[in-house]
Amino acid sequence: MDVRYYQRTRLSEAEEKELNVTYCSSMNELLACSDIVSPHFPLNSKTKGAIGRAEFAQMKDGVFFINTARGAIVDEEALIEAIESGKVARAGLDVHCVEPNSE
Repeated sequence: MDVRYYQRTRLSEAEEKELNVTYCSSMNELLACSDIVSPHFPLNSKTKGAIGRAEFAQMKDGVFFINTARGAIVDEEALIEAIESGKVARAGLDVHCVEPNSE
């Protein structure tokens, strides 16, 4: 599997080689080239809803989206639209915006 990543601080060249990963210079670049998107960042005021309509629009058609980070980093309405349109072919969610939800 070709693994690409984006984060504020790029790993050293030696670490990238050891982990066999390729750095993307922006989240937009990462979203546009990925077959599987799995965000891994904390929930705070800057990341709430960070994956929304604009981000799903940048993803490849038929992308697999896996969220094991905090639920509120994803705009759930935008995710539903992306699934219904076929932009997201599969979604794996460990979390939701409101938890626990017993309904």
